Amino acid sequence: MTQDHVWYVSFVDQRDAPPDRHARRTATFKSEQEAKQFTRTLAQDRRVKSLSAGTINPHQPKRVVGSREIGQWLGDT
Repeated sequence: MTQDHVWYVSFVDQRDAPPDRHARRTATFKSEQEAKQFTRTLAQDRRVKSLSAGTINPHQPKRVVGSREIGQWLGDT
């Protein structure tokens, strides 16, 4: 991660894990648009769960998008 990255997307990835294991992964991005594009792709895969996103400290203004708000954040309401 570089200092240029100000957004993160975190998710539980079950795509390449045994059924009894769940790996939480995080990816970082330079812009909110890049993070949204990545999240849209993940949201289409049923094996990806618990998506959340937000800004990385100390970026201001602080933004946290919980798993219940992902659809609204993506504009899918």
